[in-house]
Amino acid sequence: MACSSGGHTHGPGSGTGGDEETGGAGATPTGGVKGTGGMPDRPGTGGGPGYVPPDAAAGGAGGSPGGDAGSGGAGGGGSEMPGPTDLTKHKFSKPIKLDTTAAGANVAGDVAKYPVAIQLSAANFDFSQARPGGEDVRFSTMAGQLLPYAIELWDATAKQAAIWVKVDIKGNSTQSIVMHWGNPAAASASDSKAVFSKEDGFLGVYHLGEAGNNDPGGYKDASANEAHLTGSNMEPGTTVPARVGRGQQLDNPGGMGKNQWIGGEGPKFETDFHVSTHPITASAWALGKSFSGYYETVISKGDRAWTVQRDYMGRTETCTWSGTYHSCAITKAPVVGKWTHYLIVQDTKTLTLYLDGKKAASTESFNQNGPHGFAISHNMQSDKDPLKGKREWDGIFDEARVLSVAKDANWALLEFESQKEGSKFLTYGETTTK
Repeated sequence: MACSSGGHTHGPGSGTGGDEETGGAGATPTGGVKGTGGMPDRPGTGGGPGYVPPDAAAGGAGGSPGGDAGSGGAGGGGSEMPGPTDLTKHKFSKPIKLDTTAAGANVAGDVAKYPVAIQLSAANFDFSQARPGGEDVRFSTMAGQLLPYAIELWDATAKQAAIWVKVDIKGNSTQSIVMHWGNPAAASASDSKAVFSKEDGFLGVYHLGEAGNNDPGGYKDASANEAHLTGSNMEPGTTVPARVGRGQQLDNPGGMGKNQWIGGEGPKFETDFHVSTHPITASAWALGKSFSGYYETVISKGDRAWTVQRDYMGRTETCTWSGTYHSCAITKAPVVGKWTHYLIVQDTKTLTLYLDGKKAASTESFNQNGPHGFAISHNMQSDKDPLKGKREWDGIFDEARVLSVAKDANWALLEFESQKEGSKFLTYGETTTK
């Protein structure tokens, strides 16, 4: 259903029974569910309201039931406002090409509902044309269908922004989306819970752009699950430029150092982050400043569940617990001073490790779950003593995620290729002015 800047109504039905009515449109292209027309021997039913995004006017209610020989009532209208669907009020636009061919990300298969990282700078965007916090930014398909998006970072002074847009990606092809801005009356429609929804499998999404802190829940989960993390021995100044936006720099030479790590405990972590009822996919970007510890952890749910780490021989490994021994997929050593993308996929039979988008190793998996939480740069089971610590990572982290679905090789490769330095996945087109 097309809609204007605010909601509108449909006229009443006529005849012996009320015609079907749709709910009035709000500030989104999704109207309400149709009602049923009234019949001479029974009334019709009203339509449902439209979906309402965070800043939009509510869609009107559906048509009222039609009585005997009566008319179906009209759907009510939403209030008039420059809502997020009114792209005619946005002065500027720019196409962004997404390339999965061999010349781009080189991803052969489709990747549905993928959060694309849009990174803006003075080189590809004029921040003076947008509202101070990017409130007027919108994204759409080439046909004008709005796409869910979430602003992670918007710093107009530094001319830097990081935005996530959910797109159905076609493998081995090119497609384009459009960025719109330049509407001084528009309120923000940024919606992280829509981009990283539980329906899409997201259990925890950690951008790690917060100022260094040890506040309970101080490191926010951007997903709808709200599984927030808490810092341990973190300090002001740990926030640094990272792969997408900003990340956290941890000072843990020798696998201990300041014993800095970020983690969470409770049912959302102890149960949901495990394969007992569903497979998992877990990933993170990490840059190691040094490797001199016995073990150094990337992300982990503990030795009795699963962990990704540098092992005692300097190799990269992911391990899970059989009940009597550790089953580990082992590959080459991590490179000092270089960003590496780590991703694992685990079900009750197999645990697979991907490094920089490529399958590196796999091993047998089991349905074992220790009673402990999840952490970045720390093995929760090994030693939770905040003063002693153990197995911490010395370096920078960004974009740690846990999902309740087993992602395939196309997803693993696209996460690396679309977010790496020097990525060829996106090409920003020229700005068009209305």
